[in-house]
Amino acid sequence: MTYNIYRSMSQPDPPKTEPKAGAGEAKSADVVKLEQRLIPEKQPENLSGPDAQKIIRILAADTSKIVVIPYGERRARERKVTRRQIEKCVQLGTIQEGPFLNKFGNWK
Repeated sequence: MTYNIYRSMSQPDPPKTEPKAGAGEAKSADVVKLEQRLIPEKQPENLSGPDAQKIIRILAADTSKIVVIPYGERRARERKVTRRQIEKCVQLGTIQEGPFLNKFGNWK
């Protein structure tokens, strides 16, 4: 996974309609709870890149679920990468290859 963030330098689009004159006091919008897509209980047979990224982001929201394997810890020390940088990469990065099933039948 690679840490890629693109930011728009342009101004936001102007509203398409003008507010009505004399509309009175503005009302608050109703709060609607959005359902998050749940992680499948069983391992899916097919997994697309966007679906894998959604699952990773849901899991990585709790940083205690991010486990760095010993090889990754050694390489992070060599490259002077902090734990927080690893967390941000997993939370906000994009998938560059995969997902694929490894020889043990797990998604990588």
